[in-house]
Amino acid sequence: MATDVKLRWIAQIAASGLREIEVGSFVSPRAIPQMADTGEVVRGALAIDGLVVCASTGSWRQKLDRRAGTGEGIRHQPHAIARSVKAAGH
Repeated sequence: MATDVKLRWIAQIAASGLREIEVGSFVSPRAIPQMADTGEVVRGALAIDGLVVCASTGSWRQKLDRRAGTGEGIRHQPHAIARSVKAAGH
């Protein structure tokens, strides 16, 4: 699925009222090529007001290596990276 299609799908789900969405996984693109654009998808989803965006990771090292590319204000959750939006008070 193309990145822009993923982002439209996420926007439609958020518009339905869902406030927290796991949008991808930071895994090796060689293992799962469909997740190669997770950083871009996370950045795009973060632009949706009121949405808490999560992305799974395979290891602590990946969390440290990948989260820098998704913007400031990211909070750690076990096996997930998430950023709460201002509306959530974080």
